[in-house]
Amino acid sequence: MEAFLLDNKFSVVGLCEAWLSYGEADCLKIGDFCTKSLFLRQSSNYGGSLIMTTDGFNCSASTNVEQLSIDRHCELSGKYINDLDVYFINVYRPPSGDFNLFLDVLNKLFSTISSLKNNILLAGDFNVIFNKDNTLKTKLSDFMNMNS
Repeated sequence: MEAFLLDNKFSVVGLCEAWLSYGEADCLKIGDFCTKSLFLRQSSNYGGSLIMTTDGFNCSASTNVEQLSIDRHCELSGKYINDLDVYFINVYRPPSGDFNLFLDVLNKLFSTISSLKNNILLAGDFNVIFNKDNTLKTKLSDFMNMNS
């Protein structure tokens, strides 16, 4: 992963299912990348969401996005990217999580951030199959369309 990030000159990356403890995440460095935002489960080393940026990348706090996370349902990390005027939100939705609870968390997130009148870049692992018609795809697509 380090070679890929450095060869392609990325400045920010979001990772899902980091499988780290907080102590490990605090020490994590991949080339010039270091952890800037993270949510890790208290009960296990599985799951989680983290954002890493290069050392000089210009970003700031993201209104405590991580505090909206719910273990095993909706796991969030986020940073405001100053130069682009965009909130980068990284999402992990475990496949066994309650989908309606996941949408409730996203609704709270969008309500908080959209009131700041900024752009939102939402990325991550939603564990939704988009290449076939299904209920989860429809619910998430409808939610995104209502909040775009």
